Amino acid sequence: MLFRREPPVRNDDPEHEAQSAGPLRRWFRWLVLGFAALLLATLAVWVLTGPPPGPPPVITGPDLPDRRAPGDQSGLVPNQDQPIYDQVTPGAEAGRGQDLLAQTERPMAQADVEARAKMQDQARSGGAEPAPPERSAPVEKPAASGEATKTEPPSTAAAPARAPTPPTAPPPTAPVSVPAAAPPAGQQYRVQIASVRTEAEAEAEWKRVSGLYPEFLGRLKPTYERFETQNSGVYYRVQGGPLVDKTLAELLCSQLTSRKVPCLVISP
Repeated sequence: MLFRREPPVRNDDPEHEAQSAGPLRRWFRWLVLGFAALLLATLAVWVLTGPPPGPPPVITGPDLPDRRAPGDQSGLVPNQDQPIYDQVTPGAEAGRGQDLLAQTERPMAQADVEARAKMQDQARSGGAEPAPPERSAPVEKPAASGEATKTEPPSTAAAPARAPTPPTAPPPTAPVSVPAAAPPAGQQYRVQIASVRTEAEAEAEWKRVSGLYPEFLGRLKPTYERFETQNSGVYYRVQGGPLVDKTLAELLCSQLTSRKVPCLVISP
């Protein structure tokens, strides 16, 4: 039996297209109507419940004075107006608070100012000026009979006061350099700047560091202390000294450490 293949059916009918697009158009129409209804409802609520027309309201405070006296007149300490205090100490006067204001300065009297200025001038001149000598009063002779009394002139005139000689300043003396006291034998501190394998390396290290910082290590005497460990072998400690006390040694170490030089204080 032979079968014949039929060509595919084409839906070119406009009525069929209108029927298939109908549900989609209806859903879109309802969506647009719902959005418009929601917008109208929002606009109606805003118009009905919005702020009233006119200027903004002015909020004012209560009509009361800015400063009012407190109801309790007892001050900072409460219950000072209670009658119990009168019963404990009857007739006692109220205590006076502490006066925190300084007293008013009074100007110095003119006489005090002049006396102080005179004392300062005398101190600058090197001593008090000698007072002028008092002249002796004329001596009257007893009156003789028939002769008028005559006054005898002073025999010698007062010598003029000598001007005070200014004190001579002592000649300036040269500053005396005090030699540094040598530290006791049992209290000699040292500083250690390195630890190397051989004595030659220790000498080279001391020359290198003391050459870089002669202001710190130039006056110290190097010491190469030999010590031996079980695991690492022989080492030589590069040390300098002696120093008077531990404070000076710590100060020297702090200066070297700030310059990237390792330093340890070695106690005696």
